Amino acid sequence: MHRCLAYLGALLVIFTVTISGSILIGHVQPLPEPIAVLHLNEMCALPCWIGITPGKTRLGEARQIVADVYNHGRPLTFDPLHDAVDIVMPHGWTLYISLNYESAGADDVNHVINTIFISSFSDRTSLMQLGDVVNALGMPEGIDLGYGCCAGIHLLKQWARLSVPGVSPDESGFPPRYFDPSEPVNFIELFSGHDAYTMRQSDLPWQGFGLYHVVVVEPVG
Repeated sequence: MHRCLAYLGALLVIFTVTISGSILIGHVQPLPEPIAVLHLNEMCALPCWIGITPGKTRLGEARQIVADVYNHGRPLTFDPLHDAVDIVMPHGWTLYISLNYESAGADDVNHVINTIFISSFSDRTSLMQLGDVVNALGMPEGIDLGYGCCAGIHLLKQWARLSVPGVSPDESGFPPRYFDPSEPVNFIELFSGHDAYTMRQSDLPWQGFGLYHVVVVEPVG
């Protein structure tokens, strides 16, 4: 009898450990490489990214930080228009980084950067899925449905925005937008805390993935 109880107890312990391990594995899924390599919210807290803070870090310093993180400290060639660089990763896909997208032509190492654009792609196709980016950055706060071709999702701490193609059930002037975790993200935009996004009357609060309808605000007077 005692031997039987001991056997059942051992089975219970094994079963409990197995279930606990399964739960942990289910909750701690590794991010895909094109997202993990971005180090979102890892090296520093938003709006800082890999040590670069929009509104504070100067262009020359930001270039060196990117080179340190992604090119073993060796200099990278940035284009003078958007101060952008394409970095080919070991598995053949490309990491795009722009340190001056909103200040085109400001090719001055002492210029303080205001926005950072990041994208992972292969053959002009984005490798960043919306669900993975949300897992890395945190839940969005609001959705701007005002774009003609796409919808911007404003993310954690109000210092990040995603450009996502809009999936439209119809072709009306302001069609509904459907957000799915598997849809691609065109780019991630990080901007300074000084320019932090605040919800507008026409924006919608984030309520999970699914269908959102635009709110038409009638002019007063």
